[in-house]
Amino acid sequence: MIDRSEKKKAFIALGSNISPRLKFIKEALSQIETLAGVSLLRQSSVYDTFPEGNFPPGSLRFLNKVVEVDTTLQPATLLEKLDGIEKKFGRNRRKKNKSRQIDLDILLFDDIILKRRNFTIPHPRAHLRDFVLFGLNEIAPEVRHPVLNERICDIFDKRAMKIIREPEEARKIIENLKSGKKKVSLIPTMGNLHNGHLSLIRKARQETDFVCVSIFVNPAQFGPKEDYSRYPRTFGDDIRIARKEGADLIFAPSATRMYKSDHSTYIDVETLSDSLCGAYREGHFRGVATIVAKLLYSIPADMVYLGWKDAQQAFIIRRMVRDLNIPAGTRVLPTVRERDGLAVSSRNSFLNGSERKEAPRIYGSLCMAKKLISGGERNPARVAAYVKRYIKRYTRARIEYFSIVRTTDLKPVRPIKGKVLIALAVFFGKTRLIDNIRMNVR
Repeated sequence: MIDRSEKKKAFIALGSNISPRLKFIKEALSQIETLAGVSLLRQSSVYDTFPEGNFPPGSLRFLNKVVEVDTTLQPATLLEKLDGIEKKFGRNRRKKNKSRQIDLDILLFDDIILKRRNFTIPHPRAHLRDFVLFGLNEIAPEVRHPVLNERICDIFDKRAMKIIREPEEARKIIENLKSGKKKVSLIPTMGNLHNGHLSLIRKARQETDFVCVSIFVNPAQFGPKEDYSRYPRTFGDDIRIARKEGADLIFAPSATRMYKSDHSTYIDVETLSDSLCGAYREGHFRGVATIVAKLLYSIPADMVYLGWKDAQQAFIIRRMVRDLNIPAGTRVLPTVRERDGLAVSSRNSFLNGSERKEAPRIYGSLCMAKKLISGGERNPARVAAYVKRYIKRYTRARIEYFSIVRTTDLKPVRPIKGKVLIALAVFFGKTRLIDNIRMNVR
């Protein structure tokens, strides 16, 4: 028997797939907090996942959350009270694989192992469900599963993330998933994953059922004066990080699998590739467009996740997808920055100490440009002159370009009006950094 006066830690899963899902989860959580003998300790983020089990086609996706509580209740009593909350929401547990306003399950109850006719602790499928593992790993990674005798974080790390190198094999996996109505996402990367990439993986994890991350250092986008061999390759760390963030598949082909020795077909996205970085990196965006098209043939995703930090690249990929009638959407997420404002980038690791201290001034100059325009300045030459003086005064960086362009075609604007991209590229020694901000100027 459990000492009624002794507090035990329990983990409870909340789920809803009837709209308004988030409202039902919040209301159920409020009711859990009012239970006598129960105190809320921690709660995970909300995860959006595909229904597990034999749910009918077209069923709404689930929102899920995991919470940790202190309780003096016995497991059976806690389950009874949770059932009472479910009934208030109209849940009938005898009807399996039905949409429900709220679903409440005890996942773990301290280190107790129980098997009764109507319930089992730990929950027999807790270690098999992504939405449970994501939540548990977020708030209690060091807790041990009493049956498996493994930490939650170790169980999470052993998720069957696939690492595929053959394009044909990857395509077959994705086509099988899509035939089962799974929504697939792709995050194209060259590896050396950082917080910018992780923000894309996390968003894709929330919005799609199967998350693919490609890791391929693409030789076709490096110019003759750019050191392809210098680009950082951290495949082992990338695998660990992608698995931790919930990726389902890593696609890491070799260069010879993506480009035959006599490869001669490339994709040019005209106009959008001519300005900004395209004016200084000949052939770069031809290489980008070509590899993303090839990746989308191997990983025919429903959605491609990109970042605004590489804004020109994002505009080009969106246009290519549209023009070639590729059946994929594009999702562009905000630039992720360090605390001092520097946009996260794989190239930041090449900066020495003094350069790293100066690098945040890049974003500072963009903010000053935005402030000038917000204050009424409409002459791009005057804004450019101010930015150049700012960079020269506060850094030893060499400006490659500063431009204010229309977002429709990336052509210069004069006067500054409408939706514009304010972009610049600078060199700290041999390290090239880019950044940008967008504005809608009325």
